[in-house]
Amino acid sequence: MTEKGDNALVKILPTVCRLKDYQPVAEHPYLGKSTMVLSVMQSGMNANSVPDKAMVRMDVRTVVGQDLDALSEEIESMAGAGVETSRIAHTLPLWTDPELPWCRTVRKIVGEVKGYEPEIEGAIFGTDASSLRFALAEEPLIVLGPGAQNIAHKTNEFVEVRELKEAQTIFERLISAWYDL
Repeated sequence: MTEKGDNALVKILPTVCRLKDYQPVAEHPYLGKSTMVLSVMQSGMNANSVPDKAMVRMDVRTVVGQDLDALSEEIESMAGAGVETSRIAHTLPLWTDPELPWCRTVRKIVGEVKGYEPEIEGAIFGTDASSLRFALAEEPLIVLGPGAQNIAHKTNEFVEVRELKEAQTIFERLISAWYDL
């Protein structure tokens, strides 16, 4: 008699179809565009019962200046009537003016170690540095380290030993510069 149940999974599928290609329109000159991905879908407890609940989670990466309330309203509207939405967590996007004196010092040291001045880049990814913005509002926060963004958090993620050694040298020199040693 499972075919007679009120299937929450079937009910949520139109919402998934509406949201699957949604991309927020906000953009930052260095951080790029905000992004969205549907990342988790759950329903039911086993194959022989009709799911009474279904849940979909999406990960939205915002950029500096993006209106979170407007974004939430847009997603809620797209989700449709009868679908409950909630914001589980929000981490502020991280941006530090690259022309601040400390940022120029960082670029200089990185350039000396690597043999070329690095480009000013941004990325849409989560970092603990964003959480530090609350406690260190006036400090220049920079995300810097070895490895390639295009393989981060993938099953084949790796960092070359050469990059680790360069990073050690860079961090030692940055610490010396910060504390004027």
